[in-house]
Amino acid sequence: MVKAACIMDWEDLCNRCGCCCYEKIELGEDVILFGEPCPHLDIDSRLCGIYPERTRINPNCIKVTEENIGRLYWLPFHCGYRRYYERKKQKKTGNGNESASENLRIL
Repeated sequence: MVKAACIMDWEDLCNRCGCCCYEKIELGEDVILFGEPCPHLDIDSRLCGIYPERTRINPNCIKVTEENIGRLYWLPFHCGYRRYYERKKQKKTGNGNESASENLRIL
């Protein structure tokens, strides 16, 4: 039960912005999110229609975890996972003013 509680706490960080569900392309230091999200994302509720099976059904789906959040620099500042990472980084280094997601553009 402890593991399930930790997973739920992590999942609760999501504020359903949906940015992780859009196709992305890296152009130099910029990251561009294309206008169309994954077909399984309900754009009104911002909920995934296949969430429990998302990585099995859609191998391109990115599962945001504590282990990979630091590499997902394209997540915007308003993303709950990004905010968690930035706070954790600030506590660790004492400097939370830097973030690579400044180069995110949504088309």
